[in-house]
Amino acid sequence: MAQVVTNYEIRFLTQSGILLNVLDTFVKLDYTKTINQPGWLSITIPPEAVLFSEIRPDTRIEVRRQVDGKPFYTDLETSWLIRRWSKSLSSSGEKLVTLGGPSALDILQRRIVAYAAGSAQADKGATAADNLMKDIVDENFLASATDTARRITSYLTLQADASAGPNITKAFSRRNVLTVLQEISDASVEAGTPIYFDLVNSGTTGWEFRTYLNQRGTDRSSSSGQPFVFSPDRLNLTDCQIEYDHSAEVTYAYAGGTGTEAARSIGTASNATRISSSPLNRCEDFVDARNSGADAAQLADEADASVYKNRPRTPLTGKIIQTPTSRYGVEWFWGDKVIQEFDGIIQDVIINQIRVSVSGGQEDISASVQVVD
Repeated sequence: MAQVVTNYEIRFLTQSGILLNVLDTFVKLDYTKTINQPGWLSITIPPEAVLFSEIRPDTRIEVRRQVDGKPFYTDLETSWLIRRWSKSLSSSGEKLVTLGGPSALDILQRRIVAYAAGSAQADKGATAADNLMKDIVDENFLASATDTARRITSYLTLQADASAGPNITKAFSRRNVLTVLQEISDASVEAGTPIYFDLVNSGTTGWEFRTYLNQRGTDRSSSSGQPFVFSPDRLNLTDCQIEYDHSAEVTYAYAGGTGTEAARSIGTASNATRISSSPLNRCEDFVDARNSGADAAQLADEADASVYKNRPRTPLTGKIIQTPTSRYGVEWFWGDKVIQEFDGIIQDVIINQIRVSVSGGQEDISASVQVVD
């Protein structure tokens, strides 16, 4: 079978996005990205490849990838922000530099919602999930941040509101921004209209906060009109396993707001289909959601997020692999909604995680999927 031929360019940039150097060789490269999470990149290079003295926190790395002679593209549409760097000397006398850091999405993990409980910025009435996410980013990073020292408008912009998601009601004073956005995404999925988010390279200096309806990438599922199938028969799916795991399932969640004892406000959420799968399958959880006060809609959304987070695990797993007709970066990308098939089981899944490892000139691509509920 013919091999997929890939080439890499590694771009090093300053904290503000000025190009420092471009490498087409390295000792080892490894990076992993999961939907709604920052992920991590590690690269090992010879010491002469970059001036060690120029490395600072948030010096940027961009990975540009080429497949079978096609144009280079910036893989995962992101920059990686160096947060760890080291020099080493092996017993054989080899000197190496290793750099590591998360994707730009980590920026959202660096802030809390710095507003008081009950404020307009930390207590939101029913708002479309995608718009709500953008409001939170705007009020903690951009022009709507009341503390002007928190604004990074030179580096971050917002995609326009689309009002595409379900209405979410939520209170989240003093909580981590990224965690709040992840919870809103989980609640939107459980409500039946998934909304995902990311920071995407924009221009030469920064990123745009974007939201995505239904999938992070392209819809290649069974109902899309352009389906793409991964299966052992097509040689692009291996190490398959069918496993039904309900061991940590939650089908009914209570969310507790303000108040004490019998006067405490409680919201609930459930998945009737999953409950009815067994006469014993009402599996309960309690979520401490005091930030939500006594707001019934907010408490219900908090409970929804728990029911979704603790859903049964993926029944069908396998390792997605590259073939000449199933190339990562050409026929399929991270975030795409595709079809996975094995032993008569056919599922629509989202490619929610990608890991790329390159060492000794050999590339290894592995991908994980999430079943479309």
